[in-house]
Amino acid sequence: ESHLPEKNMEQVVARQTTEELPYTLAFEQDAQVMDLEPGQALTWPIYAPHRVENLDRFCVSLSMDFQTWPSRFRNGALYTNAVLRSRGQRPRMTDRMATPELAARWAASLALKRAGALKSRLEHFQRDFEPQVGVADGAGALRT
Repeated sequence: ESHLPEKNMEQVVARQTTEELPYTLAFEQDAQVMDLEPGQALTWPIYAPHRVENLDRFCVSLSMDFQTWPSRFRNGALYTNAVLRSRGQRPRMTDRMATPELAARWAASLALKRAGALKSRLEHFQRDFEPQVGVADGAGALRT
């Protein structure tokens, strides 16, 4: 969370914004460089930023999402918090919640999603992969 505050994570989980982070040189302080050979794989902690730099070969990356009950509970709590925040409330941060509260927020998120409590702003989002001139990292803001 040192790179993406929880309020921003809520917006990503609730599909209100993309998961693109504006890159800053400060990220390099926490970076680990991993050189992989063909056939190797790498994992990183949930919500952790990562950057892939291809060196001298063509590379095909495959992203896979693995969930555990704790990560499901946290994602659900983040979604529920995004809904609450969109209605003017100030929900507690998930790192201050015990498992029963996280589980309750996850259950609430299922009902909120089913009820359409928060419409996805990414439903028709298309990436163009063209850098935006004048933006430090080349990434543009989500257009509504």
